[in-house]
Amino acid sequence: MTIVRVARIHGFGGTDMIRIDEMEVPAPRAGEVRLRMKAHGVVRGDILRRYGLYPAQPQPPLIFGFEGVGEIESLGAEVSGFAIGDMVGVLPVPSAQYGVCGELAVIDASQLVPHPAGVSLEKGAALWSSYLTAYNGLVFDGGLRAGEPVVITAGSSAVGIAAIQIARKIGAIPIAVTRGADKVERIRSFGAEHVIVTDTCDDLAAEIKTLTGGQGLRIAFDAVGGSQLLSLIEAMQTNGIVVNYGMLDPTPIELSLATLLTKAITLRGSNLTHVLLDPIKRQTAIDFVSEGVEQGPLDPPVEAVFAFDQIGAAHELVETNTTAGKVVVRISL
Repeated sequence: MTIVRVARIHGFGGTDMIRIDEMEVPAPRAGEVRLRMKAHGVVRGDILRRYGLYPAQPQPPLIFGFEGVGEIESLGAEVSGFAIGDMVGVLPVPSAQYGVCGELAVIDASQLVPHPAGVSLEKGAALWSSYLTAYNGLVFDGGLRAGEPVVITAGSSAVGIAAIQIARKIGAIPIAVTRGADKVERIRSFGAEHVIVTDTCDDLAAEIKTLTGGQGLRIAFDAVGGSQLLSLIEAMQTNGIVVNYGMLDPTPIELSLATLLTKAITLRGSNLTHVLLDPIKRQTAIDFVSEGVEQGPLDPPVEAVFAFDQIGAAHELVETNTTAGKVVVRISL
């Protein structure tokens, strides 16, 4: 075994529960690899896990971190397709056993994907969770087509920006929704055709209908929920679909089934885990994203980069919900 620094949660709660410990990291077993971690992209699941709110939550102390980039340092038996020295991304497969927040990390080889050529390590750490979540919701769940408008809420979030860029690559028309006017120009720079600012918009549904020439939407991609979800439903066409992948607004709402029934609207939950466990869908999504970052127009935005011993500050920034891109922790570059 080798002794290295790892970030562990020692209890559920605030960032004071995170500690940098020295501990032994075992050699990889059959089907596993050991990575020399380079960078970790903080995802919402990391925050939920720290608070003890993640499904199938393991008990502390535990190494956390769903997503990152690392260099293969050693291989366990029965691992094929990878070699020592390969730079790889770690897909955000929920696991009680594996975490990437350490100078060395043992990971199941099935969670690895080659790091795209020409992409920085920080951008690689900001890539897979956001872009696979967006691709899954837009394409597999929503069936997004070229030429049609799609509303993307939380438009300045890492997933929102990924969705804007993916919609552009497909040939659709992304309409972003955000809370503050200060983010409008940056969201436009990522490819949004229109940006709706909810702080100054009295009627979201009416604004969407105006921007779509009175036609409304066939598809909306929502991270918010709450009362904003009701506005999206109001803006839908007959046979429209609202794909929801988050609940930034956890406020319970009353939803009239009459609206859904009358317009035959589908309200669908979207979960990336199901795609990662489906070999065909997983590879289709990976190929799309890899091509998009290597050849354009996909370009993962990095809002801030923190040193390893500042991982608590990285979590705190993510929790502000004010970032326009991913927060990355540099472990070893």
